[in-house]
Amino acid sequence: MDLENNIGLPGFNYRANGESFDIQPAEVIECNYKDNSPEMIYSIKVVPLYSNSPRTLEMAISARPLDYNTKKMPLVGEVVIILRAPGPGAGGIGQSTQNYYLSSPVSIQSLIHHNVLPDITKVTPNKTFNKNTFGDASIGHFSTNRVNEQAKFAESFVEKTNVRPIQPFAGDTIYEGRFNQSIRFSSTLKNTKDYSVESSWKQGNSTHGDPITIIRNGSFKTPSKVNSFIVEDPQNDVSSIWLTQGQTIPFKPKYNNYKSIDRLSVNSFKVGQNFTGNQLGLFSDRIIIGSKKHELIIQSEGGVAVNSNKSVAFDLKETFEVNSKRINLGFNAQQPVLMGDDTGEWLNLVMTSLIKLTNLMVLEIHLTGTGPSSPPIQAPGYSAIAAELAALQVKIPLLKSKLVYLNKF
Repeated sequence: MDLENNIGLPGFNYRANGESFDIQPAEVIECNYKDNSPEMIYSIKVVPLYSNSPRTLEMAISARPLDYNTKKMPLVGEVVIILRAPGPGAGGIGQSTQNYYLSSPVSIQSLIHHNVLPDITKVTPNKTFNKNTFGDASIGHFSTNRVNEQAKFAESFVEKTNVRPIQPFAGDTIYEGRFNQSIRFSSTLKNTKDYSVESSWKQGNSTHGDPITIIRNGSFKTPSKVNSFIVEDPQNDVSSIWLTQGQTIPFKPKYNNYKSIDRLSVNSFKVGQNFTGNQLGLFSDRIIIGSKKHELIIQSEGGVAVNSNKSVAFDLKETFEVNSKRINLGFNAQQPVLMGDDTGEWLNLVMTSLIKLTNLMVLEIHLTGTGPSSPPIQAPGYSAIAAELAALQVKIPLLKSKLVYLNKF
């Protein structure tokens, strides 16, 4: 592709500072996805749509994005707007211009997924196309069954039939990708009944005009009609992030055992409507928070609630420490645990006293009318008990955990 290709572009002409420039639509016939040439990254090759002479591939020209920071890579078969503007050598002695393309392709088919109109530069009036083919799209038919035509988009691009646009609301700023993802900057609305689909979020504690931001990646909800609107829904979206200012998020947990959460009043999310207020919601099949170098900090003024249908596991290389006024193990726990060292010392004293008692009982002699009695016939049994107590006393230190430690006060 030639950066200094000076083929004129017949189209909409404008002048600036005494120079003449052209603006016109062109069909994309090739996209550069490699970085082999630094000055050619993100470049495309196009054929102008409007010309005084028959259009051929030899008319193809190269173009770079007008904005390198924000771009939407077009697909082969889509139409982009081309213009000429100063090129890399414009500051030199001679005049240098370059072809540029606007990042957003022309929305010919009004589709979020793609707006390919293949071979538009080759269209012949009254030409008949087979239905459900790539070529059929060039006369405006949306195809959902194109066989052996994938390469005309791009080898890595797979056409999807479940991509639907999201419902716009008054004042919204919306960014949508080709693959069922979106970012919406919206607000609490007075009324959404006049729209095709009502907003999934409710007013909650917000007032009209309060902001809400939703980032969505993928949706399991696909209306049968092409270009039917959908709205974000944490239950039906594959993954989403919700940032609210008072609104109610339409989230319904599958597990609702809140016994401890309710008893300790860590349940402000249940007050009034569930999940209402200023909040950040993360919804997906799995949520990973990873700190690669420093701390992961969770700080809360109103408490921390963990609710799970299965287990909560901690695997730590070093210490797990809890600094708390009270720690309950089990729902509504009432019985205190014993201190390891103090309990061991107390048991040791008890065992020592019992051993002394059994040893005295072995030597026990009673006064009788005929004189002192002989040692009791149970003496061997007492000695055996003393030995058993001594063996148990030796094991008292083994009762102490080497893993879990408690504050004394």
